[in-house]
Amino acid sequence: MVAHQHEQIEYNQQLLITREQRLNSLKHHQENLRFKHFKQHLEQQQAKHLRLKTLQNQIQKFNSTFGLFKIKYFSLILWFLLENELDILKQIFLNKEDELIKSVNKVDELTKQLEQIKRLKLTTNQDQSQNKNQLEKLKQELIVKLFSLENYFYNNK
Repeated sequence: MVAHQHEQIEYNQQLLITREQRLNSLKHHQENLRFKHFKQHLEQQQAKHLRLKTLQNQIQKFNSTFGLFKIKYFSLILWFLLENELDILKQIFLNKEDELIKSVNKVDELTKQLEQIKRLKLTTNQDQSQNKNQLEKLKQELIVKLFSLENYFYNNK
């Protein structure tokens, strides 16, 4: 029975180690994905910023070349373009915010799982300690009984 308990404890410890390794692997993978998403987002934002700067430079060139009438016309066009760009950027930020919330929730979930695994490990260690104490008591009882039997046979000869 003790051997079975010892095997069960070893199995639980191995299972715990495997789960901790899997959790660490998932964390690293998730961090890499999150970094990749943020990098892509940054590149998109830089590209949009560059487009806006280019539009602004084109408008400045146009303004210096043409009169007030065309300036107002192109300012209106620029206004609509910028408004459209801002709407697109707003949607991107909302999407990224949703992704971030999902990532935070996933990290919380993985943290809870890790805490459960740690509690299981602590409980397993406590059970193992109790089993060792019980085994020691049984050994002592056996020694006492063997000693008593030995004295009994020695005295009854």
